[in-house]
Amino acid sequence: MNDDNQSSEKDNYYYYRLGDEYLSKKEYQNAIKYLIISLKIQIHCKTYEKLYECYNGINQKDMARQFLTLAYNTNPKSDKVSFIYAKALIKENELDKAEGILLETLKRNPSYKQAKILYEKVTIYGSEQLHEKLDIV
Repeated sequence: MNDDNQSSEKDNYYYYRLGDEYLSKKEYQNAIKYLIISLKIQIHCKTYEKLYECYNGINQKDMARQFLTLAYNTNPKSDKVSFIYAKALIKENELDKAEGILLETLKRNPSYKQAKILYEKVTIYGSEQLHEKLDIV
């Protein structure tokens, strides 16, 4: 993809794909630049999710968390985003909220194995043992 010329003819998906391409190469700053352009054209859950990945990749956890929250709030029915958001909530010891999100995810998609495993661990282990028992990064 040629990223030199920005044109009003290019849509948000063009910039999203360009940002995603840079993200796949771990060129986070370029990815962020094009994902932000995409968001300025049209807000989308997946774009927020990709920005979460970018900021996580450059270890800017506060920004990553903000974009993850925006992704979840934009589309709380996205199973992947809900799962990632629940994991983040667990890290912040917001277990009740995480449990509720995982339960809603499983109601929509009972075969989502990762969500099922995480939900079972959240309901079995207390907050003291949870971080030891869960592989949360």
